[in-house]
Amino acid sequence: MKHVITLLAGTTVGCAAVLAFAVPASAATAAPIDAKPGVAISIKPSYTDDVQGATRFTVPSGMTIDRIVSSGGADATAGCGAFTADRTAITCGTSTTVQNATDYLFAVATASDKAQYGIRNATIAVTDGAGAVTASTDFSIRFVPAPPVVTGVAYDAEGTATITGTGVPGNTVDVRNYSTPVTTVTIGADGTFSVELPAGIRGLVVLNQGDGTGYSSSASSVMVTPPVPTPIIAPAVAGGAGVLAVALAGIALYRRRAAGA
Repeated sequence: MKHVITLLAGTTVGCAAVLAFAVPASAATAAPIDAKPGVAISIKPSYTDDVQGATRFTVPSGMTIDRIVSSGGADATAGCGAFTADRTAITCGTSTTVQNATDYLFAVATASDKAQYGIRNATIAVTDGAGAVTASTDFSIRFVPAPPVVTGVAYDAEGTATITGTGVPGNTVDVRNYSTPVTTVTIGADGTFSVELPAGIRGLVVLNQGDGTGYSSSASSVMVTPPVPTPIIAPAVAGGAGVLAVALAGIALYRRRAAGA
């Protein structure tokens, strides 16, 4: 029986974000799965009917499969075969394993910090008990930069903000005030960046890390709220106010005494 499988990018494991779209069998028109360096994503096949056989997960170079997890959340790596030397592929399950929409395995994979940004293809294949492929699908993984990390916001005496942060040396950080472009800076060789915002920038500032080839990270954001300056009263003005207060108090006292006479 020929089985049709659909690739799902499911909830990521640990502190990673949630990927919530499906990739159909035709990878040519499918939206690629974004994989950020150092952030784990889960790759899960979903079957239109029960499949008895093994599932082979293969990911592109620049990414490694960390482990295999069952639908119940248990680590199932020990029940699989051996990883390839570069940990880009592993075959799991046997002819006695039934995998369907409620009982499946998924691979947890992580992109390397040195992964070249861009789109590359990967596959998931299902085999029968004899090892023959009964279904397979190609899908795309797009390696994109991780968001820049904002480490601080400082204000000068005029309320102008300077944002500092970290990222990949040589990459750029695009800065926007809400949706309005502000400036672009280059991350230094030490992995840090600093950007002084033009005077008057207030509210949400959005930062994206890019590599100069069109691949951009998801956004980091920070609220710019310069402190309200404390009014400074000149000593001469303050002294004059004090003299006026004393004079008014004296006039009030004189009027009360005159009224009582």
